Amino acid sequence: MDDYPTERGINAALERGIAGEEWTLDPQTDGLLAAQLAWHDDQLRAAPLAVFAEALERLERLKRMRDGRSYDRPPTRRGCIESGLS
Repeated sequence: MDDYPTERGINAALERGIAGEEWTLDPQTDGLLAAQLAWHDDQLRAAPLAVFAEALERLERLKRMRDGRSYDRPPTRRGCIESGLS
């Protein structure tokens, strides 16, 4: 049984492309990949906007660190209820 048919199909397409042939997916891989993308789209559609805002902030912080700039303020938690506990 093939445990990773999508990955194998993508790798085969890459190998064909590198060999100078067309960069195309076979019909089975195309269908499997389309189903995976639709599933991930559903996940993104259900995620609260605060999750995306926090992820963007983290990416920007990593970029500043990579560029040699320090992060000058602590990360904020969005969408959380303050408990007052320390």
